[in-house]
Amino acid sequence: MPTTANYSYRTIKTLERMAETVGFEISDAMTGYSNDGNLCLVPKDERLPIYTRGCVIARGTAEELIGFLQGWLKMKEYVTFLKLVDDKKLDRKEKDYRNTVLARMIKDGKKPNEQ
Repeated sequence: MPTTANYSYRTIKTLERMAETVGFEISDAMTGYSNDGNLCLVPKDERLPIYTRGCVIARGTAEELIGFLQGWLKMKEYVTFLKLVDDKKLDRKEKDYRNTVLARMIKDGKKPNEQ
C-alpha cells in the first residue's frame, strides 16, 4: 500500500467528501485521532438527528472509513431500489424526529439526555 504524502492527502480528501455527502465529519484531534493513526466519523450538525452530536459512529484508518461509507451508501441504494425509503421519506422522518425532540424539550424544559 502506498504511503506517500500525495496518496495520504488524496485519501483524506476522498474521506472528507464522502463523509460530507452522508452527513458525517471527521472529528477533531482531541477525540478523533488516536496514537495508532485511527480517525473517527461523527454526525455533522443536524444531519442524522437520531445520533447524539459527537457520537463516534465508526473508527479506523482513512481507508477503513472510506469502506464503511461505501457500505453506508450501498445500503441506502439497496433500500431505495426496494422502494422501502427514498430521500423524501428520509427527510420527512428526520424532521418528524427533530420535532418530537423539540416538543419534548418544550414540555420538559430540558434538553434530551439531561437529568
